[in-house]
This record gives sequence, C-alpha cells and structure tokens, in this order.
Amino acid sequence: MTILEVIEKAYDSTITPENWQITLDKLVEYTEGAVSSGLLLREQGGGVYQVSHVSAAYRKFLPTPDGQYYLNELAALEEPEFSKLARQPRLRIFKDTESDVPLEIKDKRADYVMLREHLGMNRRIAFRLNENPSWFDAITIGFDSELKTVPDAAEQSVRAVQSHLAKAIELMRIFSLLKARYQAVLSVLDRLALGVVIVLPSSEVLVKNQEAERIFDAADGLGLDRYRRLSARDPDKAQELRAAIESVCRSAGGEGDDSEKLIQITRPSGRPGFVVDMAPVGDSTGELGHALHGGIVFLIDPDRPPEFDIPKFAELYGLSAAEVEVLALIVIGDTSTTIAEKRGTAVDTAKNQVKSIFSKTDCSSRIELFRRIARTLPPII
Repeated sequence: MTILEVIEKAYDSTITPENWQITLDKLVEYTEGAVSSGLLLREQGGGVYQVSHVSAAYRKFLPTPDGQYYLNELAALEEPEFSKLARQPRLRIFKDTESDVPLEIKDKRADYVMLREHLGMNRRIAFRLNENPSWFDAITIGFDSELKTVPDAAEQSVRAVQSHLAKAIELMRIFSLLKARYQAVLSVLDRLALGVVIVLPSSEVLVKNQEAERIFDAADGLGLDRYRRLSARDPDKAQELRAAIESVCRSAGGEGDDSEKLIQITRPSGRPGFVVDMAPVGDSTGELGHALHGGIVFLIDPDRPPEFDIPKFAELYGLSAAEVEVLALIVIGDTSTTIAEKRGTAVDTAKNQVKSIFSKTDCSSRIELFRRIARTLPPII
C-alpha cells in the first residue's frame, strides 16, 4: 500500500462519505503496525465525540454483542481523552501515552481490555484534521497489541498523508451540507453561492454553477477558452492556473501530493482580483456519468461577495464588535483607508484591526480570509 493509494481513496470520499470506510482500510494497510482506524466528526455544540466511520476491524466487531456493549457502556470512558485531543494543535500526533491516566491503569481499563481481546490493539494515536471552530474532526489509529510503542515509521507515514485527509474532510463537509438539504450534490451546486467549477486535469470544465457562469460572462480576466478549459486572460496567470489544476487533479488520481492551491487572478477592469481556491475531488459514484479524478475550483468575486454569515463567523473566531464591522467592510473589498473613512477612525487603527482579524483567523492575506470564511460557513441558499 502506497501513500498515493491512500490519497486517491480520500478524495474519492469527498462526494461520497461512505467511501471513508475504504479510505480508513487503506490507511491501516499503509501505516506500519496499525490494525484499526476511526474517523471522528462533530459539529459545534454536538455533544459527545462520536466515531462516524471505522475501518474493517471495527466494522466486524461493533455489530457483535460485545461490540454493542462496548458502544453503549465502555466508549464513554474515552471521552476525557477525546476532549484533550480537541485541544491539541491541528495535525499534531497525540499519543494515548500522553493522556492524564497512567498506562498501568489505562491498560487494565475495561474498554482497553475489550479492544485488545477483540481487535488485537493497544497503543493508539490520534490527530485533529482541521482547526475550524465550526466543527471538530480527527482520526484515530490503533496499533498491534504486540507493539510496546508506536513505530517511528508509522508516525512518519501518517504525517505524509495528514494534509490530504484534512482537505478531503473539509470538502466532504460542504458536499454533505448540500446533500442533507437537497438530496443531491452536483445537480444543486447553484445553491452554493460561490462560483464552483469541476475540472479535468486538462482544465476542461465538466460542471459549472450559475455564479461561475456569471463570472465567465463578465469576461474580466477569467473564463473558458474555445476548448471549454478554465483559463485566465493574463498569460502568466493562465499558465499558473493550468499548472495548479493539473497538480490537484493528479492528487485526486493518486499521482500527486498537493492538497490545495490558492491564487488570485488579475482583472483588466482593475477591480479586486478573483480568488481561485482549488482542491482535488473524486466522484466514484458516477454522478457525472463516469468515475472522476479531477479538481474542484471555488471562485470568489471580491467585488460581489456572497452573503456570508459574518456574525456567526465572528462568534466562532472571537472577533470584537469593532472587528465585526471591519470584517464586513473587508468582505465587500474596502481597503484600510476606505474602512477608516467609513468608520471615522485613523488609518492606523483600521490597519491594526485588519491585522487583528488576520491573527485571530490564522490568515496572512485578504484572499486567505475569503477562503477561511467560505470554508467555515459555506454560503448555501
């Protein structure tokens, strides 16, 4: 099992969450000494931490009487450890040896005993995937009970694939929100108030929604060429765009190692450039008529941003009342000078408030901030 096979299966799970079971099976095969894995997902305020998808060993065990007893009576014993995991930095590997319970006690605990007897596992690691306050996600991996410690090679392998697992979950969440509301995904992309384009490695467009069509019709630096390929008017940007699309599509097919690309496309009109956010995506269920290993491209027009839920975003990231006002002006494309004029403050004050917003949201630029808002609270109408 290679890293590229794990990556390919992860991106096959973006549109079809059920495929995460296959992804976790591949992750177990890929990771030295691993015998089981689970994916934890929880919406903000969702209560206890629950395992949403599991690898083969768990799938065989959980339907049994002992498995049901474990779920109903013993799984709650791990809640304090999951809570500590939730406080770890994104992608940091958290070992069960780091919990507040001494190993000599933990290894005799009923849940550990049962999983050791039925799954043959003992030591475990886990890591958060996305540092997003709107939801919590993490992956756990259990290792053969014969191993005293987690192999160093296993940790290295996991680090190599983490960013792809995180990106696949992030995209899956957007598609899951669409599917929960409209019972479909690709056929209702017009409900996502962002430009959305699904492309092949050649940059040929397979699907585009209404907002993407509006952007293309404006003919202001971004559009389709005569071969229906996504392209930019500026030759340098066109080349950068093609290379980025090819790179993320290669990852979707298990042939590359790029989980995302972010570029800004300049506009002849002089208006703020389009924010173009690209990631791998798979459609193994064939909603497009055939299996797809391609890319999904999100287009944001800073000159006409969607109606993001700014108050909710501000609440999630702990922004002050003044920062909420500044953020609303950033979203509509105002500069620090314009923000200062509209709010009646000094330019330096506006600049400091913008800097504070960037700091709290872990962004380094306005285009990263647009992407952060879209990822946290995708505008679905």
